[in-house]
Amino acid sequence: MLQEPCTSNSEIVRCQTTFENSALVTLIVAPALLDFGTVAVGTTSAPQSFSITNLGRLPLRVLLSGNLGFSILDNSCVPGTTTVFHAPEGTTCDVRVQFTPLQPSLFEVRMLVSADGGPLIIGTVTVRGQGN
Repeated sequence: MLQEPCTSNSEIVRCQTTFENSALVTLIVAPALLDFGTVAVGTTSAPQSFSITNLGRLPLRVLLSGNLGFSILDNSCVPGTTTVFHAPEGTTCDVRVQFTPLQPSLFEVRMLVSADGGPLIIGTVTVRGQGN
């Protein structure tokens, strides 16, 4: 497996990996940052979304992880699922996230996108919010 360094700017994260079977995985996560602003402790923010676009030549089993007051509500590829879903080649999945701060503090975490549920991280989105 050969993983090229991910490239990113304030809008997208783009990662490419070539597996042993020469299958190329290209994933775009956009936007690269979700900022929930200030939310009262114990209340829940309005949802925000990011998209995962699979430009590769094989379907991906996507695993999302991250916490600290942020929760994944759903995704558009497999409605009703939150952290693990399949993204067929050539598709874009929208993922909705909300923020519920448990204390007055700044929260920031990188949600990880991995292929086939394995340890290979092929994309990230940073989520941030201030509990008040």
